[in-house]
Amino acid sequence: MEASSNNAVPTNANNAPIFTCLACQVAFYSADQQRTHYRSNWHKYNLKRKVVSLPPVTAESFAQRVLAQQAKEAEASKRAAFSADCKTCKKTYGSENAFTNHMNSKKHKEAEARLLRKLQLEEDTRAEQLAIAESIAAVATRNAADAAAGGVPGSPAAAAAAGIGASAPGVASAASTGGMVTDQRGLKVSEFHISDDDEDDDEGEEEDSADDGEDQEKAASPSAPMDVDQPKDTEEEKERERRKQEKDIKRQLNQATTEEEVEKLLEKKKAAASRLDPESDCLFCTHKSDSLEHNIDHMTLAHSFFIPDLEYLVNLRGLIKYLADKLSVANVCLYCNGRGRMLQSLEAVRRHMLDKGHTKIA
Repeated sequence: MEASSNNAVPTNANNAPIFTCLACQVAFYSADQQRTHYRSNWHKYNLKRKVVSLPPVTAESFAQRVLAQQAKEAEASKRAAFSADCKTCKKTYGSENAFTNHMNSKKHKEAEARLLRKLQLEEDTRAEQLAIAESIAAVATRNAADAAAGGVPGSPAAAAAAGIGASAPGVASAASTGGMVTDQRGLKVSEFHISDDDEDDDEGEEEDSADDGEDQEKAASPSAPMDVDQPKDTEEEKERERRKQEKDIKRQLNQATTEEEVEKLLEKKKAAASRLDPESDCLFCTHKSDSLEHNIDHMTLAHSFFIPDLEYLVNLRGLIKYLADKLSVANVCLYCNGRGRMLQSLEAVRRHMLDKGHTKIA
């Protein structure tokens, strides 16, 4: 039986404790109790405290400390056993705090938004492909009905088939396009994803096409006077033709399957791209200067353009020409240098650099 030194302790005939523990300040009735106490964790704990000159703790205090330590270890083991996966970012976390911080991070939310956009695009593509397949089936049904009716356009069978085929007004017949499905503008249907900048370019092309149609109607009219002095290939027509060629190259790049095809198309894109003149064309807007020096002054004042270590530069014109080709041919931001999303045109690169303040060399 254990007791505190302040309480009554067992004594012998001389009124002295029989067996004691000086480290824990307790007394025992027998040697067996003393030996059992020496093997206990409480005694070992008090011995360590005695080494560093700390007072001993009672049995009740030691028991409370043991329970607190066990609870702490259980909590640590629970945290160590935690495992969570982020399927969006394809990462695994071993602690709840790290997983919670990741789920609330800006990077995870942006990745989640990109995944949603990708899934939506795939769904739209599948729906478009399904609509094309249905249109092709409708055209085949109409052709079969025409053949069954003997090719008479006004027959009831041909009229019924025409009603079926009219369900897809956005797709022309396969016979009229040589077996190739086209859209309303006569272009081959492609899965190439056109960015917002390209959509703006397409709108400009539609307006140009409308203008070309009006010009053709005026030329076909017998009462319209012909201007013999007007050159056949104007600058606007060349620009429209160049933009149309760029669109075709982009679609072919999306459909290319070998590295050889990609390299050839990239060379073709490089040759068709409009190049900026370092002597007169501003890198960031459509302003034109009469000399290279004036061009540098304009970019410095209007766009805060800065060339570091200019005193050590040997060929200023060569540097500006390289930067101009980087913008107009490769469509790469001077500051991002290929990082981030891909841009599809010179106008898109200029707009990006002006909006982001990237009118500087990285």
